[in-house]
Amino acid sequence: MNGKRSLIERYVLPVALKVAGQKHVLSVRDGIILNMPFMLIGSFFLIFAYLPVPAGRK
Repeated sequence: MNGKRSLIERYVLPVALKVAGQKHVLSVRDGIILNMPFMLIGSFFLIFAYLPVPAGRK
């Protein structure tokens, strides 16, 4: 297990850090983070608007 971790830290981590530090990747990440509260509130409103309960059945 420790060998796999050191392999990942040695070869994969530097590439992942370079990709994560690019401007366009950062802007997509920040945009998703900024829109997250609106998506959560909207999803709650949709759940309440279309409740998964059959209406009018007896």
